[in-house]
Amino acid sequence: MFNNYTYKQKNIVLIGMAFLFVPITYFGAIKNTLSLISSCSDLEYKLIEIKDSPRELELIDNQLSEIEMHFGKIDTNQLNYQPYILETVSNYCNSNDLILKEFPEPLLYAEHDFIIETNKITLEGEFTELLKLIYLIEQTKKLGNISSLHFQTFTRTAENVKQTYLSSTIYLQHIITQKNEK
Repeated sequence: MFNNYTYKQKNIVLIGMAFLFVPITYFGAIKNTLSLISSCSDLEYKLIEIKDSPRELELIDNQLSEIEMHFGKIDTNQLNYQPYILETVSNYCNSNDLILKEFPEPLLYAEHDFIIETNKITLEGEFTELLKLIYLIEQTKKLGNISSLHFQTFTRTAENVKQTYLSSTIYLQHIITQKNEK
Protein backbone atom coordinates (compact mmCIF):
# COMPACT_ATOMS: atom_id res chain seq x y z
CA MET A 1 0.00 0.00 0.00
CA PHE A 2 2.84 2.39 0.88
CA ASN A 3 5.10 1.10 -1.88
CA ASN A 4 4.01 3.79 -4.33
CA TYR A 5 4.88 6.64 -1.93
CA THR A 6 8.19 8.41 -1.68
CA TYR A 7 10.18 8.61 1.53
CA LYS A 8 9.01 12.17 2.03
CA GLN A 9 5.37 11.14 1.68
CA LYS A 10 5.91 8.16 3.97
CA ASN A 11 7.45 10.45 6.63
CA ILE A 12 4.50 12.89 6.38
CA VAL A 13 2.05 10.00 6.84
CA LEU A 14 4.15 8.70 9.76
CA ILE A 15 4.16 12.14 11.45
CA GLY A 16 0.42 12.47 10.87
CA MET A 17 -0.23 9.06 12.39
CA ALA A 18 1.99 9.98 15.34
CA PHE A 19 -0.09 13.11 15.90
CA LEU A 20 -3.18 10.90 15.95
CA PHE A 21 -1.60 8.13 18.03
CA VAL A 22 -0.23 10.38 20.84
CA PRO A 23 -3.60 11.99 21.85
CA ILE A 24 -5.44 8.68 21.54
CA THR A 25 -2.84 6.99 23.74
CA TYR A 26 -2.83 9.84 26.26
CA PHE A 27 -6.61 10.03 26.63
CA GLY A 28 -7.04 6.26 26.48
CA ALA A 29 -4.43 5.06 28.96
CA ILE A 30 -1.95 7.59 30.28
CA LYS A 31 -4.51 10.11 31.57
CA ASN A 32 -6.28 7.43 33.61
CA THR A 33 -2.98 6.17 35.01
CA LEU A 34 -1.90 9.67 36.05
CA SER A 35 -5.24 10.38 37.73
CA LEU A 36 -5.03 7.06 39.62
CA ILE A 37 -1.49 7.86 40.78
CA SER A 38 -2.65 11.29 41.99
CA SER A 39 -5.68 9.90 43.83
CA CYS A 40 -3.53 7.13 45.35
CA SER A 41 -1.04 9.66 46.76
CA ASP A 42 -3.94 11.77 48.11
CA LEU A 43 -5.42 8.72 49.83
CA GLU A 44 -2.03 7.78 51.31
CA TYR A 45 -1.68 11.31 52.72
CA LYS A 46 -5.19 11.12 54.22
CA LEU A 47 -4.33 7.72 55.73
CA ILE A 48 -1.27 9.23 57.43
CA GLU A 49 -3.44 12.08 58.78
CA ILE A 50 -6.00 9.59 60.09
CA LYS A 51 -3.29 7.59 61.88
CA ASP A 52 -2.09 10.79 63.64
CA SER A 53 -5.60 12.04 64.44
CA PRO A 54 -5.98 10.44 67.93
CA ARG A 55 -2.78 12.11 69.10
CA GLU A 56 -3.79 15.44 67.56
CA LEU A 57 -7.26 15.14 69.09
CA GLU A 58 -5.71 14.61 72.53
CA LEU A 59 -3.47 17.67 72.07
CA ILE A 60 -6.44 19.77 70.98
CA ASP A 61 -8.48 18.56 73.98
CA ASN A 62 -5.62 19.52 76.33
CA GLN A 63 -5.32 22.95 74.72
CA LEU A 64 -9.08 23.44 74.94
CA SER A 65 -9.15 22.55 78.64
CA GLU A 66 -6.26 24.95 79.32
CA ILE A 67 -8.05 27.72 77.42
CA GLU A 68 -11.30 27.03 79.24
CA MET A 69 -9.48 27.05 82.56
CA HIS A 70 -7.69 30.29 81.63
CA PHE A 71 -10.87 32.10 80.66
CA GLY A 72 -13.05 30.64 83.38
CA LYS A 73 -15.36 28.56 81.21
CA ILE A 74 -15.21 25.58 83.56
CA ASP A 75 -17.54 25.50 86.55
CA THR A 76 -15.76 25.70 89.93
CA ASN A 77 -17.40 22.46 91.07
CA GLN A 78 -15.72 20.58 88.22
CA LEU A 79 -12.12 21.62 88.81
CA ASN A 80 -10.05 22.71 91.77
CA TYR A 81 -7.28 24.92 90.40
CA GLN A 82 -4.95 24.99 93.39
CA PRO A 83 -3.65 21.39 93.13
CA TYR A 84 -2.94 21.89 89.43
CA ILE A 85 -1.07 25.15 90.13
CA LEU A 86 0.81 23.52 93.02
CA GLU A 87 1.78 20.54 90.86
CA THR A 88 3.03 22.77 88.04
CA VAL A 89 5.03 25.04 90.36
CA SER A 90 6.43 22.12 92.40
CA ASN A 91 7.58 20.23 89.31
CA TYR A 92 9.29 23.34 87.96
CA CYS A 93 10.91 24.11 91.34
CA ASN A 94 12.26 20.55 91.66
CA SER A 95 13.85 20.61 88.22
CA ASN A 96 15.27 24.18 88.40
CA ASP A 97 16.64 24.61 91.95
CA LEU A 98 13.90 26.91 93.21
CA ILE A 99 12.42 26.74 96.70
CA LEU A 100 8.67 27.00 97.18
CA LYS A 101 8.42 28.92 100.46
CA GLU A 102 4.69 29.52 100.78
CA PHE A 103 1.49 28.49 99.01
CA PRO A 104 -1.53 29.27 101.21
CA GLU A 105 -5.19 28.60 100.46
CA PRO A 106 -6.58 30.83 97.69
CA LEU A 107 -8.56 33.95 98.45
CA LEU A 108 -11.99 34.02 96.82
CA TYR A 109 -13.87 37.19 95.98
CA ALA A 110 -17.40 36.93 94.53
CA GLU A 111 -18.95 39.78 92.58
CA HIS A 112 -22.13 39.52 90.48
CA ASP A 113 -21.66 36.64 88.01
CA PHE A 114 -18.02 35.80 88.62
CA ILE A 115 -15.56 34.67 91.26
CA ILE A 116 -11.99 35.90 91.44
CA GLU A 117 -9.65 33.29 92.86
CA THR A 118 -6.27 34.68 93.98
CA ASN A 119 -3.38 32.35 94.76
CA LYS A 120 -0.27 33.65 96.53
CA ILE A 121 2.96 31.86 95.66
CA THR A 122 6.23 32.71 97.42
CA LEU A 123 9.44 31.36 95.90
CA GLU A 124 13.17 31.68 96.44
CA GLY A 125 15.90 31.24 93.85
CA GLU A 126 17.76 32.76 90.93
CA PHE A 127 16.22 35.65 89.02
CA THR A 128 16.27 34.02 85.58
CA GLU A 129 14.69 30.81 86.88
CA LEU A 130 11.97 32.82 88.63
CA LEU A 131 11.24 34.69 85.40
CA LYS A 132 11.05 31.43 83.47
CA LEU A 133 8.54 30.09 86.00
CA ILE A 134 6.46 33.26 85.72
CA TYR A 135 6.44 32.90 81.95
CA LEU A 136 5.46 29.24 82.29
CA ILE A 137 2.58 30.08 84.63
CA GLU A 138 1.10 32.94 82.63
CA GLN A 139 1.99 32.28 79.00
CA THR A 140 2.73 28.59 78.48
CA LYS A 141 0.38 26.84 80.93
CA LYS A 142 -2.05 29.79 81.13
CA LEU A 143 -2.93 29.08 84.76
CA GLY A 144 -4.27 32.59 85.23
CA ASN A 145 -3.26 36.22 85.18
CA ILE A 146 -0.43 37.51 87.33
CA SER A 147 -1.94 40.53 89.04
CA SER A 148 1.09 41.38 91.15
CA LEU A 149 4.71 40.34 91.31
CA HIS A 150 7.15 41.37 94.02
CA PHE A 151 10.88 40.66 94.14
CA GLN A 152 12.82 41.12 97.36
CA THR A 153 16.39 40.43 98.38
CA PHE A 154 17.41 39.51 101.91
CA THR A 155 20.55 38.29 103.58
CA ARG A 156 21.07 35.40 105.93
CA THR A 157 24.05 34.94 108.17
CA ALA A 158 25.07 31.38 108.81
CA GLU A 159 28.41 30.48 110.39
CA ASN A 160 29.74 34.03 109.90
CA VAL A 161 28.97 33.92 106.18
CA LYS A 162 26.46 36.36 104.70
CA GLN A 163 24.48 35.13 101.76
CA THR A 164 22.02 37.16 99.70
CA TYR A 165 18.83 35.50 98.51
CA LEU A 166 16.12 36.58 96.08
CA SER A 167 12.52 36.03 97.02
CA SER A 168 9.54 36.45 94.74
CA THR A 169 5.88 36.69 95.64
CA ILE A 170 3.41 36.01 92.82
CA TYR A 171 -0.28 36.83 93.04
CA LEU A 172 -2.02 34.68 90.46
CA GLN A 173 -5.66 35.43 89.71
CA HIS A 174 -8.19 33.30 87.92
CA ILE A 175 -11.65 34.58 87.00
CA ILE A 176 -14.44 32.03 87.06
CA THR A 177 -17.86 32.80 85.65
CA GLN A 178 -20.91 31.60 87.51
CA LYS A 179 -24.11 30.41 85.89
CA ASN A 180 -27.22 32.42 86.72
CA GLU A 181 -29.86 30.21 88.24
CA LYS A 182 -33.21 32.00 88.32
